Amino acid sequence: MDQFRLDRNHLQHVILFLFLSNLKVPEVHRRLVQVYKTEARSGFWTVLAHPPYSPDLAPTDYHSVPDMQRFLEGTVFKTKSGFENWLVSYFASKKPEFWKTGTMSLQNRWQTVVDKEVTYY
Repeated sequence: MDQFRLDRNHLQHVILFLFLSNLKVPEVHRRLVQVYKTEARSGFWTVLAHPPYSPDLAPTDYHSVPDMQRFLEGTVFKTKSGFENWLVSYFASKKPEFWKTGTMSLQNRWQTVVDKEVTYY
């Protein structure tokens, strides 16, 4: 469990850094891919092959983003530190089961795309 907690904290800091860097979406995506590739090489994660821009597997549909959108609804941040504090408290409020459920659902989502046998290239 300590390894899972460590990885969640690492990911939280990566996302916070990318949000605060004023990067455009393609650049944020590129940098997240770099982080995930590094983590995958460490042997802790398994990388599943999929088309890089599959319309069936949009990054914004992943487990945490819709949940985060519900929490953000109607929220206005007046300062950068207000956003930082909200983001830290959001991640801290999530129990390990939330992240485990999201991670475990990725395999099913990936398999759904593969089963469609669509060529995106």
